[in-house]
Amino acid sequence: MPSTSVDETSTDVSRETSLSKLSVPDLLALWVNVLGELRARGAIRSANNPVGDYAEFLVARHYGVEVEPPSTKGYDIRTPSGELIQVKALRRTQPGRTGLSRLGNLDEPGFDAIVIVALSADFSSWEAWHVPLSAVRRHARFSKAWQGPKLSLTGRLVSDAEVTPLSLQAL
Repeated sequence: MPSTSVDETSTDVSRETSLSKLSVPDLLALWVNVLGELRARGAIRSANNPVGDYAEFLVARHYGVEVEPPSTKGYDIRTPSGELIQVKALRRTQPGRTGLSRLGNLDEPGFDAIVIVALSADFSSWEAWHVPLSAVRRHARFSKAWQGPKLSLTGRLVSDAEVTPLSLQAL
């Protein structure tokens, strides 16, 4: 599966930056400032974990549209052709992690397709797939823990004939 790397010309922020010298409150203040800057740049839209917001931003840019307001039920993106897309994101922080967040009612889903964005742990690369509702219904499994249908990013899913890879561009 091909991945897309972040723009090679971007500044490389060293992981050796003196973060180890900062106190826990200083690190949390830095996190708040980084989230504020990402919001100001339009890359995220909430003060929550930025994974989902950033994935929505990448997908909206791919289709040349804006992300729908947070109160929009069932979907995150309306494509120029009118397709309603729900974005699901996964940040690969642990080997083998494949689970996506709970899906809504698949009998009345409120979306036509899901776009799955799998981000590397450091956000430097990603893969993305367009999954039509028919494929979502075939691959989703009921989860007792989640009390509803859940989809996992598996080889079986991405090799489904209806599932297509997307090429998302970096900022």
